[in-house]
Amino acid sequence: MPALPGNTETNCMVQIIAPILFIAAIIYVAYPLVSDKILLGFADAGDNGRERLFDEKEEIVSSLKDIEMDYRMGKLSLQDYTQLRVDFERRAADVLKRLDETDDER
Repeated sequence: MPALPGNTETNCMVQIIAPILFIAAIIYVAYPLVSDKILLGFADAGDNGRERLFDEKEEIVSSLKDIEMDYRMGKLSLQDYTQLRVDFERRAADVLKRLDETDDER
């Protein structure tokens, strides 16, 4: 089959553009993952334990709200809801205890 005049130019463009788009897609997907780790590394270097405890407390509170919402929407059984809630409440109590200990040290 004879080659079409525009076919070689199109193939050349595809061979150039396809890898560029592929690399751009990988960077687009990987950037948030890598940048979060880099930012966390910088944050840990200058971060104190108290700030990490506050962050952990906020995550636990958010998780408890999500669990409650999932249960009300029927996504969690009563048994799963109860177990998750107990686990997160235990974690919250531990974080609050550690926060109180850091307050006492000041």
